[in-house]
Amino acid sequence: MEIRKIERNHQFTWIQKEWYKTLTRPEDGMWHSFRELAQPWGIWEEDLLIGYGIVNSEFCLIQFFMLSDYLMEKGLFLKKLIEEAHVSSILVGTNNPVFLSAAAPLLKHSKIHTYLFDEYKIVTPFERPGTFKKAKPVDLERLIKFCQESTGGPESWLRTYLEGLIQREEIYFLELEGKIVGTSEVRKNPSSPDFADLGMIVHPDFRKKGYGTDLLLRGKIIANEKGMEAICSCEASNDASFKTISNCGFVSFHSLLFSEI
Repeated sequence: MEIRKIERNHQFTWIQKEWYKTLTRPEDGMWHSFRELAQPWGIWEEDLLIGYGIVNSEFCLIQFFMLSDYLMEKGLFLKKLIEEAHVSSILVGTNNPVFLSAAAPLLKHSKIHTYLFDEYKIVTPFERPGTFKKAKPVDLERLIKFCQESTGGPESWLRTYLEGLIQREEIYFLELEGKIVGTSEVRKNPSSPDFADLGMIVHPDFRKKGYGTDLLLRGKIIANEKGMEAICSCEASNDASFKTISNCGFVSFHSLLFSEI
């Protein structure tokens, strides 16, 4: 057995597809982008890739998987990967049985990092004043400015991210008296196309006025009209988002657990 970094140009999509099949609930789309920015490590038996892990820049293991024929030794493989990649912490979803079962003995001081929400009940729309519409290329500059003011995100990253959402027709916004109140994202899940990842941002000037609930519910309705089940998430420390998401009829059955090791 050998553990080594997987080069950026190496194709290991096939084993990721095997991992997707084991999930008990789809991964939120944003974690796909986080993994793309992190370093993948392969677990090899001669020339055969039998498993892999992904470690981010903070030496946190954010993904681990082994093929079914090697699950009996998954704990041993995980420990060797941790040593080789100098892993100092673990972030694992309760929807990820292979990773969770292998990491369980190491999660002695775990805490909930992120809540994962699924649709649970229908909620009556809670529409606030304003005009709601799908974003078009002409709206890009305004949306970049809005997101910078609302989240502090870097302009270069926001431009690329928002351009993609507009091109795929996955972002909408609510406008009131010429100002963007908030955005609603309805992103087709990259690994499970029957699911939509929802996201919403409200400008600081319009927070605590019900706009977050409005925008999230609008996104949920759009997803359902397209035949997709809506999912979303929020960090455990974000009480306001947790309340808003719950008010929209979502329940958290799964979460991401974080633990230093």
